[in-house]
This record gives sequence, C-alpha cells and structure tokens, in this order.
Amino acid sequence: MQDLALSQDLIKKGAVVHVTNNGELSADSVEVTALFFKDGELADFCTAFFNDNDGQVKPGATLSQQLTTDKEFDSVEVYLSSGQNYGW
Repeated sequence: MQDLALSQDLIKKGAVVHVTNNGELSADSVEVTALFFKDGELADFCTAFFNDNDGQVKPGATLSQQLTTDKEFDSVEVYLSSGQNYGW
C-alpha cells in the first residue's frame, strides 16, 4: 500500500478519487472509502473498488472514479486499503 498514491477532486455531489500505483508490483483489491462530513459529523460514506479488467492496479497506472452522496456535506476524507500481488 505504501506505493499507492491517493488524490481527490471535490465535485458538487462528492469527489473524483484517483489511485496511482507508483510501485513495481500490481495492487489487488484496491478499495477506497470516502467519508462525507457536515459540520464535523459523519453524514454519509461511499466505497468503491478500483481495478482494471484483471482486477488490479498495475505499476504506473492511475485509475479514477466518482464517489458520491445525496447528503449535504462540507468535507470529505478518503481512505484506501489494498492487497499486493506477489506472483505466488
């Protein structure tokens, strides 16, 4: 996971999240969770898996998705979790 870079661009109904693999191994099962807050309180959350047709984020690749909510929010925190493909 230390080789995965996470960034986001806020949009009206959520965030466009970008995951980049800066490592030498493919990342498997990359899951991103966005927490939407209103006045410091959790208003909603959204999760999504980031993967290509092989179910991975390959070295050098950047994948993007929109994570959205119908709730009002004023801030977003984004977290990721992943497995690593060790070729076993």
